[in-house]
Parts: sequence; structure tokens; C-alpha cells
Amino acid sequence: MLKEVMLTALTIKNIALIESAMLDFSAGLTVFTGETGAGKSMLMTALSLALGARAEVGHLRSGTSQGDITATFRPTPTPALMGVMEEQGLALEAGGELMLRRQLSLSDSGSLTSRAWVNGTPVPLATLAAVADHVLEHHGQHAHTRLMAPGTQRDLYDTLADAEAEKQAVQHAHKAFTQAEKHLRNLEAKQEKAEAEQEVLEAHLKELNTIDLDEAINYANLLEKRQRLTAQSHLAGALQGVDEHLAASISSLRNGSLALDKTLGTAPELETAANTLTRLLTELEDATYALARQTSSWEEPETTIEAIDDTLHALKAVARKHTCQPEDLPALHAKLSAEAQSFAGLEQDIKEAKVALTQAEESLKKACTQLTEKRQSFIPTFQSTLSPLLTALNLPKATLLPHMSPVTPTAFGAEELSFLFSANPGQPAQPLGKVASGGELSRLMLALKAVLYGNQPPKTLVLDEADTGLGGATAAAVGQAMRRLAEKHQVLTITHHAQVAAHAHHHLKIEKTSTDTTTQTDIHGLTQAEKEQELARMLAGKTITEEARAAAQTLLKQASAA
Repeated sequence: MLKEVMLTALTIKNIALIESAMLDFSAGLTVFTGETGAGKSMLMTALSLALGARAEVGHLRSGTSQGDITATFRPTPTPALMGVMEEQGLALEAGGELMLRRQLSLSDSGSLTSRAWVNGTPVPLATLAAVADHVLEHHGQHAHTRLMAPGTQRDLYDTLADAEAEKQAVQHAHKAFTQAEKHLRNLEAKQEKAEAEQEVLEAHLKELNTIDLDEAINYANLLEKRQRLTAQSHLAGALQGVDEHLAASISSLRNGSLALDKTLGTAPELETAANTLTRLLTELEDATYALARQTSSWEEPETTIEAIDDTLHALKAVARKHTCQPEDLPALHAKLSAEAQSFAGLEQDIKEAKVALTQAEESLKKACTQLTEKRQSFIPTFQSTLSPLLTALNLPKATLLPHMSPVTPTAFGAEELSFLFSANPGQPAQPLGKVASGGELSRLMLALKAVLYGNQPPKTLVLDEADTGLGGATAAAVGQAMRRLAEKHQVLTITHHAQVAAHAHHHLKIEKTSTDTTTQTDIHGLTQAEKEQELARMLAGKTITEEARAAAQTLLKQASAA
């Protein structure tokens, strides 16, 4: 019984050679066929643009400035989908539709702009892609070739083994281990540097300890104090000279006054002059007393100019050596002291870092062990599940074995995991990328995808030319496998094989028509008769023979009976 359809409609306007297309989809397996160059890849390009793929100017139909694609889904409301919708502030009603829309516009200057909507709400392109990831998976034309990469094989196997929790635990433990290791290496490098700088650092601190750092802080005040004391010293020297001159003047005036007083008895007319001398003598004596009082009021300085000069010289010399200002010396001392203190604590920090690294390493080993056990325990299930699928895909004698080679623990575990493949009995299993053909890789990828999606909620799977390199009965087996996969998931695929197309529930044909001025790609669903005609074309080419028609009828009967 076919599950509910996921992708219900795809509307395309002015993308590549598609002028306008409105496609409706149903549950099950839908195939797209058409002659080479008809535009099958353009259809997949349009779908990928609706899901958030990178756009280019060449994606627009020639002669147009705007293209539009809308993909409509009726998705299963899984917790993952609902979580991303809620995270982005988007709504999705139970049983409701999910519309993903992309619009490309070409400006007059030739630059391309892109806009996106989810259920009519404008969103960034990253949000469109995040939502699309939960409703559709697109496997490109060469997806099976990636299976040759060991990393792809490891990731695919871990997904099949449901080892994501163990894998994340290893990644977290490995991150903690690398951080602990980096921390220890940084401390050891710092210690090595400290040992080389320790002697110089101690010499600098010793030198800084010989100066008065408090004076360095008050360097400007110290300069001002020196200026004040210098001015006071100059004034004191000047006043001393004044005092000496006044003393000499007073002595002379006093002698003159005494001599003049002796003449007053015989020359009374000199009394006025005598009085003047007496007054002048009194005023000079008052000035002398005033100067004495002023100088006696001066406080004795706490330090001398010579002492201040010695301090200033010492501060300037040390500051010049460290290429800084004297005022910066206290901060320099604090910085060097902190470095010395940090050097002193390095040994203890390194001891603690080594303990932390050992603990992180043990946690990483433990997480790796759990991942290894999970991987190994899944091997029997992997083989028993995959074997009948390989048989159904015309690889009845093939074996695909996970091979684990122990390595130093990494973010991916304690072993390198890859697939060993043998197509026939008696042939030793060898690395998959060395021995598997393109057709075998296509079938192996399909078988692995069938296992992978076996227990997942229904979604739309696009298998773009997954039958590359196949033919005949093998292609028929692939078509049958796709049809079985489509019993749970909606499957869309481009195929060149009538044997694959015969198993489709729905068949759409892509055709290209040209005129003298335009080229157009059209897409339309086929009736049963048209489907038979298309299968015959795929078998015979342009000239359809009766034998090709008969072969097409046989393929359809075999597919319906399978």
C-alpha cells in the first residue's frame, strides 16, 4: 500500500528552457524520461532551487528577468520538522501544506537577486534550505561515486547502525581532549619562555626596587617642589644682599647722625637736616627688622634641591632604559611583578593541566570504545539486512563488509571504517573504490539507501539517474527496488532505462520543441498507452519497431507482476 504523498505540486516559470510548467505528483515511484538534451536535468535544477540551492544568472530563461518556482508538500509533521519550523517562527498546521517558493530576479545592471518564502512568509535562503532538508532528499547524478570515499562509507554505516549518539559523544570528547592538549602545550611553551626571561625579569624588578616608586607617582609634584625651592633659594640670596647693604647704610647714617648732632650747638640751623637723618635711620632700621621677620618665618625644607635632583635623575635613567615616562614606572613594576608571580605558578598549572589531559584522554578512549562496540554489534544486522537487497539487485553472490582498522583516537573514533566488496565467491574482498564498477556502485548505493530509509518517516527522495551504467535485467532489478522503496517514500527519478521506467507508478515525459526564435521544454504525464509508446522509444530509439512495442508490453506486464 502506497504511503501518503509528500511532494504534491511543482510550479515552474521561466527557469532554463522551461517557460511554464505546473506538475502534480502522487504517491509512489514517479519517473521522468525523455531524449538526451530534452531538459530532464533542468527539471531537477528547478526543484533544487525551490529547496534553497545556489542560483546563477544562467538559471533564468533567456530573454526574461524573473523566474519563479514553488514546491508544495504535504509533509509528515516529524519532531525535527516541527522543531525547525518553530525555531524560525513558522507555522504548519496538522495535515496542512508546506509551500516552498523561490524567486530569481535580474536587475538592469545584470546582477541576480533571490527571494524565498515558506508558506507565504519571507525567509532567508538558509531557512528555506533548513526546512527543505526535512521533507526531501536529493541524490545527484554522481551520488554513487561518493560511496568510494571512506568518509562517506563511515558516515553511512554509522547512520545505519544508529550510532549518532555515540558518534557525537566521541566528537565532544575529542574536542575536550584537543583543548586540554592545547592548553598544556601553551603552558609548557610559556614555561620555556619564562625560563629564558626569568633572569632578565628579576634584574628589571631588582632595578625598579632601588628607586622610590612613590616619588615616580608624584613625579610632576617633585618637579614643582624643586622649582619652588629653587625660587626660594634665589630669593633668600637676594635678601641677604639687601640686608648687608642696609646694615652698611645704617652704620654710615648712624655715624653721620652722631657727628651732625655735635654741630647743633654751634650751628642750630642744621637741626632740620639732623632730624631728617634720624628719621631715615629709623625707617632703614624698620625695613631691616621687617626683612628679618620675613626670612625667619620661612620653614626649613624637608629636603634639599640636591636630593631632589638625585631622585629625578634616578627616575629618568630607569624610565629611559624601559622606554617609558617616569610616571609609568609604578605600572611597569606591577606588570613585571604579576609576570613573575605567574611564572611562579606555572609549575602547579602544568601539573593540573597534565591531570586534566589524562582525564580527557580516558574519556575519549571510553567514548571511542562505546562507538566501536556499537559499530561491531551492528555487523550481523548489516549483513543480514543487506544480503537480500543485493540479491534482488542482481548481485546474489556479492558481499559488502565493514572493515575497521585501529588508529589513534580521532573525532571519528578509534578506527578507520571502510567497506570491503567482493562481487563473486572466491574473490577476496577488497576496498570498495578499487574493485566495484559504476553499475555495482549504483546498486550498492540503492541497497544502502533502502536500508537507511527503512525505519525513517516518509519523505520525498529524488534519485537523479541512479541507474547509470546499468542495463537489461540489472536495470529491471533496480526499477523493482525503487518501486519497493516507493511503498513507504515518494520516489522521483530520472532514468534512461525502459526496464526502470516500467516499474513506475507514474510516468512523466520531458520534451523539447524549437522554432526559429525559441526553444521550449514541456513536461506532461503519460497515459498507459503513451507509457508503452515511450518505453518502446527508449528500447528502439527514434524508429519504433513492432518488436520494441512487444518488448515494452512485456516489461510492463513483468513490472506489474513483480
